[in-house]
Amino acid sequence: MTGTYTADPQSVTLSYKVAPIIPTGSGTSTSTSESSSSSDSSSTGDQKQPVVVAKKDRAITVVKKIGFYRTPDFSKKTRQYYYAKQKRSRRPQFVIMGVAYSKNGTKRYLVRDVTSGSKRYGKTGYITAKRAFTVHSYYQGNPKRIKVIWKTNAYRDKALKHQVKHLKRGEILRVKKIVRYHLTTRLMLSDGSFVTSNKTRVIKK
Repeated sequence: MTGTYTADPQSVTLSYKVAPIIPTGSGTSTSTSESSSSSDSSSTGDQKQPVVVAKKDRAITVVKKIGFYRTPDFSKKTRQYYYAKQKRSRRPQFVIMGVAYSKNGTKRYLVRDVTSGSKRYGKTGYITAKRAFTVHSYYQGNPKRIKVIWKTNAYRDKALKHQVKHLKRGEILRVKKIVRYHLTTRLMLSDGSFVTSNKTRVIKK
C-alpha cells in the first residue's frame, strides 16, 4: 500500500498477493491390474500414496491361504481365523471397505466377507494388502469367450433380474462386450443376454 495521506478525503488502492495453499497429501492413488506381486513396501511414500489391487468398495477374491484379523496389527492374539486356499469356484470373496496401516506402517485392507453361502458372511476384519493374495472378483476387460464353471443363469437385463435361461456347467459362451453395473461388471453375450463376470462362476476360455 503506497501514497501520501492528508486530511482531505481521498481514495486508496490496496494491492496484495494470495499465497498458494499447498495440500498435505500429493498425487492420485493408482489402481493396478490383476497381475500379482508379493512386494509390500512400508516406506513413507507408499503410505501417502498406496498402490492397491482394487479401489474402495470393489470386490476382491482370495487366491491363497490368508489370515483374518481384528486389528491392522497382525498376531496370533488378533487373528480371528484363517481362510484356506480353495478351488476357484469356492474362493472367499471380500469387499474392500478401506485401507489401514499397522503400527510399523504396513498396509492392510479393512474388508467385509461377501462369500455366498459362507457362515462368515458379513464379518469384517483386516487382511494383508499384498497383491499376491488377491485378485479382482470380476473381469475388468472383455474375455471374448468364457466357460461356465459354476451354476449360473443368463438374464435379459444387466441387473440380472429377469432370467432367460439356465447355463450348464462346462458351457462355452461368446462375449460381445463387458458392461459396468454399479461396482461390478457384466458380460453381454452374443445373443444379447447378460451373465455375471464373477470369476468364481465363469472363466476366460
